[in-house]
Formats: sequence, C-alpha cells, structure tokens
Amino acid sequence: MPIYKDFRYTEREDYIILRAYCGDDTEVIVPDLINGKPVVEITPGAFVPEMDSNYYPIHDDKKHCSKRIRSITLPDTVLRLDRAFSGCFELEEIILPSNVELLGNDNFHLCYALKAIYVSEMNESYTSRKGILYSKDGTKLLRCPSSFPLWDKQYLDGVLEIGPSAFEFCSFLLEIAIPETLLKIEDFAFANCHNLANIQLHENVHLSGNGHFWCCKVLDNVIYYNTEGIIPRNEFYSCENLKSIDIRSKARIIGYGAFSATALVSFTVPKGNTTISASAFMHCYSLKSVEIPRSTNRIHESAFSHCGKKYYSDEQLADIRLCFGMNPATTFIVVPGSKAEAFCIRNGYKVVHIQK
Repeated sequence: MPIYKDFRYTEREDYIILRAYCGDDTEVIVPDLINGKPVVEITPGAFVPEMDSNYYPIHDDKKHCSKRIRSITLPDTVLRLDRAFSGCFELEEIILPSNVELLGNDNFHLCYALKAIYVSEMNESYTSRKGILYSKDGTKLLRCPSSFPLWDKQYLDGVLEIGPSAFEFCSFLLEIAIPETLLKIEDFAFANCHNLANIQLHENVHLSGNGHFWCCKVLDNVIYYNTEGIIPRNEFYSCENLKSIDIRSKARIIGYGAFSATALVSFTVPKGNTTISASAFMHCYSLKSVEIPRSTNRIHESAFSHCGKKYYSDEQLADIRLCFGMNPATTFIVVPGSKAEAFCIRNGYKVVHIQK
C-alpha cells in the first residue's frame, strides 16, 4: 500500500481514499491532495493506534500510528467518513468540514475523551451547538461527545429526534427528562451511560430499534413509555442497579434480553402482553416474584433462566445443576388455566394463583 507523509492510501482514477495514519504525531493534519488528487474518503479505524488493536480490531496488516491521537484536522475535500474516529480513546475535539457525510452510527464510538464536535458553517447537513452535533435544522440530536459537560439542560431545545448512540458513554449525563416535543429515540441512544440514574419518558415517545439503555450501570429510576407497544431487545440489559421500573404503556412483547442481568426484585408483566422472549429476564438473580397476566400466551423456555439465584439456600447453591441449570428460584404469580401456568408447571417453577 503506498504511503504519503505517514498516510497509507488507495488511489482511484480521480480521488484518494485514506486507509491509515502511521506516524507518531498526536495532533494530525490530513492532507487535502495526494498526487494531485483530492482526499475524499477515510476508512474505518484509520486513526486507531497499534496499541489499541485489542480494543478496536484492525482488519488488515497495515501499519498504524504508535500513539493515541488527541486532535485531527480534516480538509474540505473529505466527503465521506465511515467509523473513521472509532477507537480514538484520547481524541478531544473534531471539526467536520463543509461537505462531509457521516456514514453509519459509529464514527465516534469509544471516543471517551471527546469534548466537542464542531462543524463548518458551510456544511449543509450538520450543525453544532456548544460542541454537540445536530442535523442542520437542529431537530435531530446526532451525537453528544462522551466528555461533554451536560450541565446546561437546553441541549434538547427544538429537538424532535435523538439519533442512534447519540449519548453513548456520556459520563456527565446523570438524569434526563424527555420533553413532550421530542417524539423519537433510536437504537442504543443512551447505551453505556454509566452515571445515568434517572430517566423519564412521556406517553407519545417512540423508541425505535433496540438497547436504548444498554449497560446503564446505576440506572434505578425509570418512567417508561413506548408508543410501539413493546419493550425492545436488550432494552435494559446489564442495568445492574435497576430494582424496579414504572411501565406506563402497553408492552405486547417483552423483547430478547430486555431485562437480562438487572437487579429487579419483582416484576408485573403489563396487561395485554402476549410474548416474553428468550432471555428476557435471564440472570436476574434478585428477582423474587413475577406476575404474569392471562393474555401472555408465549413464553420462551429461557426467558427466566438463572433467576432468583439470590434466594437459593446454601444446599441448593451447592447443587451444580441449580447453579448452572435453567430453573429459577423465583415465585410465579399466574392465573389458573393460563398459558403462563402451563409454562411454569412444565418447567417445575414455583406457582401462586391469582384470579384475574
């Protein structure tokens, strides 16, 4: 692969694709021309140091830089960025040029130190407010830098949508109340917000995609709505401090892994629910009781595996079949003659009857 001033590249007929930076600078200036042709595209992982290849796999044998990069200056010739900054752990700020298009949702993935994303005023697709990236008209929040100090609550003013992974790894996000003017939140919007403790949604919000609160480690106060009528796949996966949740909308389907590895103590499946998917409550070791309505007619065999382990006796814990088997130590509150009762009996689960 040819190299120009520490940049490895691929040459096309009338433009250049940058493949990797392999120098030693921590402040990198990307050239606008190589061999008289404009640098138009930067490929995934182009700025990932060799030292970080275990965290962010490099899928080729090209040499990468030896140090973690703190700043990158891009020329106006760049038109496409595809995960270009992913894995730049110490990158602090970036200025997006006038004509660039961000491909995918992962351009800033694992940029833990990122404090600000700025945009050229000439850019017709994006804008920046105080370092947060928005669509040009300001109605969609696209990315909040992971180290942005979210003390000013006006960052959602005028916003109708929150984009995929928009607040991922935001260390300063402690709580959030979604305003009623905001109507859509996309995949993994708040994933890995490890200090987010409280969140309040409203009845008209639409949660598209999955895992909106994935791995929010201290989350313990949730008012939950979703106009979609489901609790999506991996919605609260590994929210290990979540002891209870206030679900105020329909939940016809509880998706795969929705509450897996949480600290739920008790759970009432919402009325009108029809399906509890695989691994929905897997590894909820503190789950003491679950109430399931008559409407639930499909429960995956693994939905409650390893639940209630906290309540096993020492003798039970000594039994490897219980430690590693499927049977939970959770009590199931069900309606006689319901599909939920049949599921519990078939699997040997502890049952308490209710008349509803």
